[in-house]
Amino acid sequence: MIDLIWELEGCEDTDAVLARAEQLSVEALRMPVIALEDVMTSKLCAFDAHALDFAPALLVARSLREQIDWSSVRRRTVRSPYARGFLALLEALGVIASQPGDRGEQHPQVRVVSDG
Repeated sequence: MIDLIWELEGCEDTDAVLARAEQLSVEALRMPVIALEDVMTSKLCAFDAHALDFAPALLVARSLREQIDWSSVRRRTVRSPYARGFLALLEALGVIASQPGDRGEQHPQVRVVSDG
């Protein structure tokens, strides 16, 4: 099965996305496969008040955490409060490291409080 994507949220420059794509063999066919940072950026920018299921993105983030340039994803999703919330969740779960250098006025501090 092949997923044809018409538009990637948060990735306005389609030519740049395709330029970053790696040519891989998929079912014996060579085709461009987009970078993991583009996949995560698109997933995070697609979150909104009506589509806020973090579970699929969390599964991808946990599986591929070491292969993703999270600084790039943070930079590209800074305008989305839902993406910032997801990244704060990843930090709180220990999936990714907190990056205090990336936080400024656009990245408000998020504190996770637990009862335990």
